[in-house]
Amino acid sequence: MKQAFTEMGESITSGAITTFGSGFFLFRCFLILFVKFALLISATIAISWIMAMLFFGAMSHWAGPESFVREE
Repeated sequence: MKQAFTEMGESITSGAITTFGSGFFLFRCFLILFVKFALLISATIAISWIMAMLFFGAMSHWAGPESFVREE
């Protein structure tokens, strides 16, 4: 998992930051539609990043293929 986070974590985090940043600018709009869209984008990106970086890593570490290998 450390190798996966080292290789892919940077691009996942960079994509999340840029998408979250685009939603950030929509919060200052006067139209309610854009503000709601900004909330939708920000919430989706935040939940996706948490699931990808924390939950998926923990579940892969707990139930991944290495946990089934027996050492004799």
